[in-house]
Amino acid sequence: MTGGVAPLPPPAPPAIVWNTDHQTGAANFATHLDSAMSDFLGVPAGSTDPTGTGAFAVPRMASQLSPDLLLAAFMKLQISDPNNNVQTHDLLSTLMSDLRKTALTAQQAQETAAIKQMQEAQKSADHAATFGMIAMVVAIIVLMS
Repeated sequence: MTGGVAPLPPPAPPAIVWNTDHQTGAANFATHLDSAMSDFLGVPAGSTDPTGTGAFAVPRMASQLSPDLLLAAFMKLQISDPNNNVQTHDLLSTLMSDLRKTALTAQQAQETAAIKQMQEAQKSADHAATFGMIAMVVAIIVLMS
Protein backbone atom coordinates (compact mmCIF):
# COMPACT_ATOMS: atom_id res chain seq x y z
CA MET A 1 0.00 0.00 0.00
CA THR A 2 1.59 3.22 -1.13
CA GLY A 3 0.34 6.73 -0.67
CA GLY A 4 -2.69 5.58 1.34
CA VAL A 5 -4.33 3.85 -1.63
CA ALA A 6 -5.06 0.13 -1.48
CA PRO A 7 -3.94 -1.81 -4.57
CA LEU A 8 -7.38 -3.35 -5.04
CA PRO A 9 -9.48 -3.12 -8.18
CA PRO A 10 -12.88 -1.46 -7.88
CA PRO A 11 -15.68 -3.83 -6.90
CA ALA A 12 -17.50 -5.44 -9.79
CA PRO A 13 -21.27 -5.31 -10.06
CA PRO A 14 -23.03 -8.50 -9.00
CA ALA A 15 -23.38 -11.00 -11.79
CA ILE A 16 -26.96 -12.15 -12.25
CA VAL A 17 -28.51 -14.39 -14.82
CA TRP A 18 -31.53 -12.79 -16.39
CA ASN A 19 -34.53 -15.04 -16.45
CA THR A 20 -37.62 -14.47 -18.57
CA ASP A 21 -39.24 -12.31 -15.86
CA HIS A 22 -36.21 -9.99 -15.86
CA GLN A 23 -36.15 -9.80 -19.64
CA THR A 24 -39.88 -9.17 -19.88
CA GLY A 25 -39.69 -6.51 -17.19
CA ALA A 26 -36.76 -4.76 -18.86
CA ALA A 27 -38.49 -4.81 -22.26
CA ASN A 28 -41.72 -3.52 -20.70
CA PHE A 29 -39.87 -0.75 -18.87
CA ALA A 30 -37.95 0.27 -22.01
CA THR A 31 -41.12 0.35 -24.12
CA HIS A 32 -43.01 2.46 -21.61
CA LEU A 33 -40.00 4.68 -21.00
CA ASP A 34 -39.63 5.29 -24.73
CA SER A 35 -43.29 6.29 -25.16
CA ALA A 36 -43.37 8.39 -21.98
CA MET A 37 -40.14 10.23 -22.68
CA SER A 38 -41.00 10.71 -26.34
CA ASP A 39 -44.27 12.39 -25.40
CA PHE A 40 -42.48 14.32 -22.70
CA LEU A 41 -39.67 15.58 -24.93
CA GLY A 42 -41.77 16.03 -28.05
CA VAL A 43 -39.86 13.43 -30.09
CA PRO A 44 -41.89 10.75 -31.95
CA ALA A 45 -41.85 7.38 -30.13
CA GLY A 46 -39.42 4.85 -31.56
CA SER A 47 -37.68 7.45 -33.69
CA THR A 48 -33.97 7.17 -34.34
CA ASP A 49 -31.32 9.80 -34.80
CA PRO A 50 -31.64 10.90 -38.44
CA THR A 51 -28.18 12.47 -38.52
CA GLY A 52 -26.34 9.44 -37.15
CA THR A 53 -24.43 11.63 -34.73
CA GLY A 54 -26.14 10.30 -31.60
CA ALA A 55 -27.65 13.68 -30.79
CA PHE A 56 -31.31 14.64 -31.05
CA ALA A 57 -32.60 18.12 -31.44
CA VAL A 58 -34.84 18.19 -28.40
CA PRO A 59 -37.64 20.73 -28.81
CA ARG A 60 -38.30 21.07 -25.08
CA MET A 61 -35.57 22.76 -23.06
CA ALA A 62 -34.63 21.97 -19.48
CA SER A 63 -35.83 25.41 -18.42
CA GLN A 64 -39.32 24.46 -19.64
CA LEU A 65 -39.56 21.43 -17.35
CA SER A 66 -41.94 21.74 -14.44
CA PRO A 67 -42.63 19.38 -11.52
CA ASP A 68 -46.09 18.63 -12.93
CA LEU A 69 -44.62 17.76 -16.32
CA LEU A 70 -42.02 15.46 -14.77
CA LEU A 71 -44.68 13.78 -12.62
CA ALA A 72 -46.88 13.25 -15.67
CA ALA A 73 -43.97 11.65 -17.54
CA PHE A 74 -43.20 9.39 -14.59
CA MET A 75 -46.83 8.32 -14.24
CA LYS A 76 -46.92 7.36 -17.92
CA LEU A 77 -44.26 4.73 -17.26
CA GLN A 78 -47.01 2.49 -15.82
CA ILE A 79 -44.55 0.74 -13.56
CA SER A 80 -46.18 -2.24 -11.95
CA ASP A 81 -44.87 -3.82 -8.80
CA PRO A 82 -45.03 -7.63 -8.98
CA ASN A 83 -45.51 -7.71 -5.20
CA ASN A 84 -48.57 -5.46 -5.37
CA ASN A 85 -51.24 -8.14 -5.53
CA VAL A 86 -53.96 -9.60 -3.33
CA GLN A 87 -51.90 -12.59 -2.19
CA THR A 88 -49.02 -10.40 -1.03
CA HIS A 89 -51.34 -8.04 0.82
CA ASP A 90 -53.12 -11.00 2.45
CA LEU A 91 -49.77 -12.44 3.52
CA LEU A 92 -48.65 -9.07 4.90
CA SER A 93 -51.93 -8.74 6.78
CA THR A 94 -51.55 -12.25 8.22
CA LEU A 95 -47.96 -11.55 9.26
CA MET A 96 -48.94 -8.27 10.92
CA SER A 97 -51.75 -10.07 12.75
CA ASP A 98 -49.30 -12.73 13.93
CA LEU A 99 -46.88 -10.03 15.08
CA ARG A 100 -49.66 -8.31 17.03
CA LYS A 101 -50.67 -11.61 18.66
CA THR A 102 -47.06 -12.31 19.60
CA ALA A 103 -46.68 -8.80 21.03
CA LEU A 104 -49.92 -9.20 23.03
CA THR A 105 -48.78 -12.56 24.39
CA ALA A 106 -45.42 -11.09 25.40
CA GLN A 107 -47.17 -8.11 27.02
CA GLN A 108 -49.51 -10.42 28.96
CA ALA A 109 -46.52 -12.45 30.18
CA GLN A 110 -44.80 -9.25 31.34
CA GLU A 111 -47.99 -8.13 33.09
CA THR A 112 -48.28 -11.48 34.88
CA ALA A 113 -44.65 -11.27 35.98
CA ALA A 114 -45.17 -7.69 37.19
CA ILE A 115 -48.25 -8.72 39.21
CA LYS A 116 -46.29 -11.58 40.79
CA GLN A 117 -43.42 -9.20 41.69
CA MET A 118 -45.90 -6.72 43.16
CA GLN A 119 -47.46 -9.45 45.32
CA GLU A 120 -44.01 -10.56 46.53
CA ALA A 121 -43.11 -6.94 47.31
CA GLN A 122 -46.36 -6.54 49.26
CA LYS A 123 -45.57 -9.69 51.29
CA SER A 124 -42.06 -8.37 51.99
CA ALA A 125 -43.52 -5.01 53.07
CA ASP A 126 -45.97 -6.76 55.39
CA HIS A 127 -43.14 -8.81 56.95
CA ALA A 128 -41.04 -5.64 57.33
CA ALA A 129 -43.97 -3.87 59.05
CA THR A 130 -44.41 -6.81 61.44
CA PHE A 131 -40.68 -6.91 62.15
CA GLY A 132 -40.70 -3.12 62.74
CA MET A 133 -43.55 -3.46 65.28
CA ILE A 134 -41.71 -6.23 67.13
CA ALA A 135 -38.49 -4.18 67.14
CA MET A 136 -40.39 -1.15 68.48
CA VAL A 137 -41.99 -3.20 71.27
CA VAL A 138 -38.59 -4.66 72.20
CA ALA A 139 -37.04 -1.15 72.18
CA ILE A 140 -39.80 0.16 74.46
CA ILE A 141 -39.35 -2.77 76.86
CA VAL A 142 -35.58 -2.23 76.94
CA LEU A 143 -35.99 1.48 77.57
CA MET A 144 -38.56 0.88 80.34
CA SER A 145 -36.37 -1.48 82.27
